[in-house]
Amino acid sequence: MVNVSTVRPGHDPACRLFVGDHAFIRRESFVEYAMARVELAQKISDSVANRVLVPCADLDSAIFARVCHGLTISQFIKPRFLTYYHDHTGL
Repeated sequence: MVNVSTVRPGHDPACRLFVGDHAFIRRESFVEYAMARVELAQKISDSVANRVLVPCADLDSAIFARVCHGLTISQFIKPRFLTYYHDHTGL
């Protein structure tokens, strides 16, 4: 899981998101890879059921590819998450 935040000075430039990339994006944003985490599927399901997390539409595949690519070039991603990504995607 990754956080999306509004662009601010010093932000991680690895992946910017723009209005129109997704309905959730209402201002220029970036993926904050420094806050990446891995969660159990059951915890996510429970969070949705308890309305802690609210499901949104899927990202367009091209935007999702941009987010994934950003993970591989971010200077802020913790090495264990980059390893997890490579181990689970084969990329």
